[in-house]
Amino acid sequence: MDNDIKRRIQDVIEKDIKGFIESDGGKIKFMGYENGIVKVRLSGACAHCSAIDYTLKGGIEKILQLQLPEVKSVELV
Repeated sequence: MDNDIKRRIQDVIEKDIKGFIESDGGKIKFMGYENGIVKVRLSGACAHCSAIDYTLKGGIEKILQLQLPEVKSVELV
């Protein structure tokens, strides 16, 4: 099941998240998933943006949770 959820997370990131991150000059990389927690790395303009917390919780986390109920939270690594 873990591999299935990881694939689904990567699909959502690719289809629904990557575009808005890249539109602001940033990049997102899926780093892992364990116990409901998705780990991502943001780079480019997003790495030092003052809105990083909003992007993480109000954007990335919300989109993943709406599509994948298994996701409890998203953390930066």
